[in-house]
Amino acid sequence: MSLLSGYDISRLGTDEALRERIRQLLEPTRSAIDTEAGRDFLLHLDDTVLADGNGTGMLSLAAFGARPVQTLQELVVAGDTIPSESYVCYPAEGVLRLRTGGLLGGVFPAGVQNVSVVLDWGYLTPPGDISLAQAKVLGAQLLAEASAERGSVESMRLGDYSVTYDAGGEHAGVIGRWLDDARRVARSYRQLKVVAV
Repeated sequence: MSLLSGYDISRLGTDEALRERIRQLLEPTRSAIDTEAGRDFLLHLDDTVLADGNGTGMLSLAAFGARPVQTLQELVVAGDTIPSESYVCYPAEGVLRLRTGGLLGGVFPAGVQNVSVVLDWGYLTPPGDISLAQAKVLGAQLLAEASAERGSVESMRLGDYSVTYDAGGEHAGVIGRWLDDARRVARSYRQLKVVAV
């Protein structure tokens, strides 16, 4: 609402009607941000990640989308539970590293899905810039709906979500800028995936 405080959105109806419209837009705008980011910003509890042992001392949980790590509950390699003193977890990076003096000689043995990690990962609350990005998409949609002008139509997509507005309208620049800002922020959270062939 603070984004829209300087704009006339009275065409959207009463405060209650506006609140209801915002509730309707929360899920599709969140989904648009998630799609642009290539990930979600929820908290995933008791999730199990199965990975191939790679013959090195490091395993990237981020490669499976499991980042940031909140709690690592269990690490099982080739059927053996590995005690927590045998590894180090770097939560922000989503990286798990075996200690050289620990079990397994500091190396995840090569194998197919022979590493199982049970963990809590994701966000307790979405990052502030992601919340603001969603607010901008929602605000852009509301400004487009509140606009009385109907000239040439412009449409901008964010994921599967599209905002249609008057290209020459009074708020066209703001709508376009908010959607561009939201896209830029969401894409900054994309994770690069490297595949060896």
